[in-house]
This record gives sequence, structure tokens and C-alpha cells, in this order.
Amino acid sequence: MALSSIYQHSTQQDESFAALLGSRIRELRLRGGLTQTELGSPRTRSFISAVEHGRTLPSLRALLQMAERLGVPVAVLLDELELTGRDTYTWLHANNDAPPNDSR
Repeated sequence: MALSSIYQHSTQQDESFAALLGSRIRELRLRGGLTQTELGSPRTRSFISAVEHGRTLPSLRALLQMAERLGVPVAVLLDELELTGRDTYTWLHANNDAPPNDSR
């Protein structure tokens, strides 16, 4: 299974991280009575489905927005997930593919 472009090198551990994160998001969404469309707007329902099934990882911005809609701190989504050196967000992910503004 290939993950989104967030990972350039996909490993089984990366896929496990995506699956665990997606499962946690789905559990909290269902507990809160939200549809995938309500959780994801303005993103698509299919994007939320892909996240929940571990087929893609959300950008940092999307993850923060989902946590807010779920009514939990983002730490709750990430708590107890085993992170590796590859499980990091770069500037490109955090800023929707916009490089940092380096105006020195």
C-alpha cells in the first residue's frame, strides 16, 4: 500500500502509523456523531475516508482542523502512536506545499 506524498519512503511501520491514526480519527468522529463530510469540509469526504483507512496522512493543517472539529487537542490524535524519524511534517506539509518565507 502506498501512502500519500507526505512520505517519500513508505515502510510497513509508516503504514501502521497511518492506519492507527486513521482508526483513532474514525473512532472520535463516530463518537462525536459527525459525518466524514462534516469532519473534512472543505476537504472531500473521500479524503477523510482515505485518512480513516490509513491510505493517506493529512497535512498538519488538516490534522489540526480535524482535531478542532472533533473537539480534542491534536495530542489526543497522536497519543501513544509510535513515531519514527520519518513521522515528521516538513514546511511543505505544514504550509500546504508553500515553502517557508525566508526574507532575511
